[in-house]
Amino acid sequence: MNDPKSHRALRWSYLMTWTTKGINILSMLVLARILGPESFGLAALAMVFVLFIEMFAESGLAPAIIQRKDLDPLDLDSIFWLNIALALPLAAAGYFASDLVGALLGDPEISSIFAALSPLILFRGLGVVQMALAQREMRFKDLTIRGAIGSAIGALVAIVSALLGAGIWALVIQAVVTDFISLVLLWKLSDWRPRFRFDIKRAQSFLHFSSGVIVSQIAVFASNQADVFVMGALFGAAAVGVFRLAMRVVNILIEMLVRPVQSIALPRLSALRSEPDRMRAEVLKLMRISSLAMLPAMGALIVGAEAATMLLGERWQAAAGAMRILALIGVAKSLSLLTAPTMLALGRSHTVAVGSIGQAIITIAAILCAGLWAKEYDDAAQVTAVACARSGVFLLFVLPLQLHYTSRATGIKLREMARSIMPGALAMMATIAVGVPAAMICQYFDVRPTLSAWAAAVSGGLVAAFMLLRARRATPKKSRPAKSVGSPSTDDHGNPNEIRPLDSMISTEQRV
Repeated sequence: MNDPKSHRALRWSYLMTWTTKGINILSMLVLARILGPESFGLAALAMVFVLFIEMFAESGLAPAIIQRKDLDPLDLDSIFWLNIALALPLAAAGYFASDLVGALLGDPEISSIFAALSPLILFRGLGVVQMALAQREMRFKDLTIRGAIGSAIGALVAIVSALLGAGIWALVIQAVVTDFISLVLLWKLSDWRPRFRFDIKRAQSFLHFSSGVIVSQIAVFASNQADVFVMGALFGAAAVGVFRLAMRVVNILIEMLVRPVQSIALPRLSALRSEPDRMRAEVLKLMRISSLAMLPAMGALIVGAEAATMLLGERWQAAAGAMRILALIGVAKSLSLLTAPTMLALGRSHTVAVGSIGQAIITIAAILCAGLWAKEYDDAAQVTAVACARSGVFLLFVLPLQLHYTSRATGIKLREMARSIMPGALAMMATIAVGVPAAMICQYFDVRPTLSAWAAAVSGGLVAAFMLLRARRATPKKSRPAKSVGSPSTDDHGNPNEIRPLDSMISTEQRV
């Protein structure tokens, strides 16, 4: 990943994610202190159904747009109107089915929340093509501006609403306002506009690829939301709120540190799929970057979980233990999140679907068993049991399977993967090795628990930063061959560069 465009895309991808997630973290901390676990739990239960319907509105077509080698305006027009044809009835169905959702979950308030969140389905369908084009062309600067403004306005409106006594509706308002502003800005920043035309054969050609994506998305959704269903049915909203907060902290770190790499992986690897050697080298580079970013952060979370929950108040203390356990999922995802982009770049969407179905079945079974076992215990034990079940499945089943898929598809040996993640793994171990003794020393001298937790978090964080800086300096810099005036551009190996810029894969008529 040594071309300037990819470097710029990665930097803007990180800036976009850090900006939006930073705003989300601050708003989450403020709203969590004001609202408490019950409100977060109820909002999570309602949002599960909305997210499920949103998947059908998208139809898995965004990855199909990114992966396709050649696009023309008629392709995009057909995909857009197909998305609208799906999103409109799904949004209406979500609104009119809100009473049924409330009855299924045994809480009438969820009915009103679900009805208010149903427009998000239409918002998502309206922005699929524009978002896919921006990612395909690596226009992450535009996406950064759009995400930051939408998140900031949504967070500000939500906090003001909560202070005025809106309660759980502050979270609903935040979701609707953020998505609406983001959609408006996405259209504003995009040059592409749909025309009133549709070709069924063009749409079908994309649906063949996207069918594997949508099946995979449904399976991943079922796996990711299984804890909400099980805990909501067996434990109640308070336990759901505590667990989802702990899971949300881990997911935010994943979004901030690994997802930017994944965002550029699909368009980048799709461009290299006809060059196996360069593709293997690119996968290893991306894996090194994601592990260097994520593993030290997970080490810092393990030693500083109490410090994070102390910011939220006593009602959230039970989340600290779950954060430590769920951090193991963050470790695994830093290594496995490149599997899906790699397989999709190679056109193997149905292989991704099969693996996702297996993951969903095992995860749901494990969480259900943990929930039934912990049903008679207190909230802390219930949350811990579900966290152990989820982390255990990911470490023992999902991670080995995904690394196996990646190895077979690309020819990368497992020892090569191990070498690429070694700097990040060493940084994580050093973070824990410093942070845990720091907390023990503070406890030995009877330092207040708050100071002890922060001593562990700060010392671990400093070590993580030092190790990352050292790993960055140790990365070898490749020298580029000199170019003569008028000579064609070359790649990092001195060979003629035949890969067209991603912009040029869309016709001039489409971009203007």
